[in-house]
Amino acid sequence: MTTHDDPGTARGAVPVWDAERGRWVANGYGWDAEKERWFPLSPDAGSTASPKRTARPASPHASSRLTVARPVAATAAATVVLAGLLFLGLGAMGLGGGAPRVGTDPSTVVATYLDAIARADATTALAQLAEVPGDRSFLTGEMLRASDERAPIADISVARAHPRAPDPLHLDVTATFTVGGTPATATFAVVRTAAGQPWRLGRGTLEIVVPAAADGLAVTVNGQAVVADTVVLFPGTYELASTNPSFTLRGGVVQTFADPGSASPAFADVRAELTETGVAAFRSAVADAVHACVAATSLVAGCGLDLPVRTSDGIRLVDGTVHRSLSGSTEAALAHLQPDGYAPAPLQVVADPLGAVEATADCEKDGRRYTGCTFDGLPRLGAPVVDFSRDPALVRWD
Repeated sequence: MTTHDDPGTARGAVPVWDAERGRWVANGYGWDAEKERWFPLSPDAGSTASPKRTARPASPHASSRLTVARPVAATAAATVVLAGLLFLGLGAMGLGGGAPRVGTDPSTVVATYLDAIARADATTALAQLAEVPGDRSFLTGEMLRASDERAPIADISVARAHPRAPDPLHLDVTATFTVGGTPATATFAVVRTAAGQPWRLGRGTLEIVVPAAADGLAVTVNGQAVVADTVVLFPGTYELASTNPSFTLRGGVVQTFADPGSASPAFADVRAELTETGVAAFRSAVADAVHACVAATSLVAGCGLDLPVRTSDGIRLVDGTVHRSLSGSTEAALAHLQPDGYAPAPLQVVADPLGAVEATADCEKDGRRYTGCTFDGLPRLGAPVVDFSRDPALVRWD
């Protein structure tokens, strides 16, 4: 016998319980509850058969993980009618067979939208929006699948729409669902341009701003490169990450956005930190800069180690004769240098001051020249700031 999931002759009809056949029937088709399929009935089927003492199964397509909350009837007759209405209603949402009829009911629009997101069907989700965002680079099935891997959306239930009196063209629809098993609630604004026109979501996506903590870093959202300061997303769960080998992001790098109407800041607790590779690069950059400055024989050496042409007591220093060396404590501080903060941006990494540097030079006083002159109050190595926005990293001294 050839069977059909939802034949055209059964689609759109209200299922009726046939006590003789012991099954639900609709327009000459019977429902096989075990296989959950419709099949054509024989012309004489049921005319001579004895009534089947079979427990009545649930009406076909009367349940789904995506539901729209409705009043429950109290009588047995009303239960049969309600089952038929649910069969038709879920069919209109594309959940119980038949072509989806988008926009016919505000609650259906929200239910269809959330179900499409849960199934990673970006095309259907976008079709529910009154206005599709210009930037759709993150509004894709691939991005929804990545969100589902982190925290799937399930257990969707949509309540009856509530009008924003006295405006009949705008309704608020509340939906409850779970995200990775955690309950969530969202209120969607559903709109239409005029009475009788299709309903659409007034706002279904979120525009998040890349946090300041990631300024200057190459970052991704759910593995996709971010090329602007803002990203437009479907509701879901997203992870912000750095692709810079010297930096990683810590804190709340995984965040769930359940309600498009929420004003909560995105990734507010994220902070950038150096990786082990970054710490090694930081130390290497500072050490290279210090050794280059210490090796200089000129009065102007950099690293905060410049010497004046003339001291306060009138001694003139001879340029090109300076010899600098690190003290033992400064050598130790340099060998164990640790980043101490990030200012004014993540790519600007600072450390504590390093300490004293010893220096001698030729000097002249009263027309006579001397060698190996030493000085009080010599400049010290200050706090290094390594700018990782430059390649190679640039070191300056504060």
